[in-house]
Amino acid sequence: MRRPPAAALAAAALASVILTGCGPTTDAIAARISADGPTFEDALALREAVVDAGVECPGDQQLRDTQGGTGSTLLPCDYNLLLAVADGDEMTEQLRSNLESIEGIHYLHAGNWAVATDDRALLDPVQQELGGEITSTGS
Repeated sequence: MRRPPAAALAAAALASVILTGCGPTTDAIAARISADGPTFEDALALREAVVDAGVECPGDQQLRDTQGGTGSTLLPCDYNLLLAVADGDEMTEQLRSNLESIEGIHYLHAGNWAVATDDRALLDPVQQELGGEITSTGS
């Protein structure tokens, strides 16, 4: 089923927020960051693990954060599934903070990565394979 243009715009907005570092950073968000779980070198490596868990990810073009001067990466699988890998503790905190500020999404996170979607069921097989915590934001 093809997603409506609004979903595409929402995915683009989510990517923009994550890469540009907009959003609040709080001690509460930092306290939820887990040092446990696997880490990934980039979003392509995370994509491989997500696909191995049985979740489709037709997208294979990762975006690298060049504005922030980091090696953080983002990969939109499709209109409602986004993969992100941060390159350090500060960027991991910022990534989770940015995701927390977006209403109506669910995201699985552990180590230096996050998988975000508006369909929580997509996260279950990934969580079973990789571990991590699922967080849902208000709508």
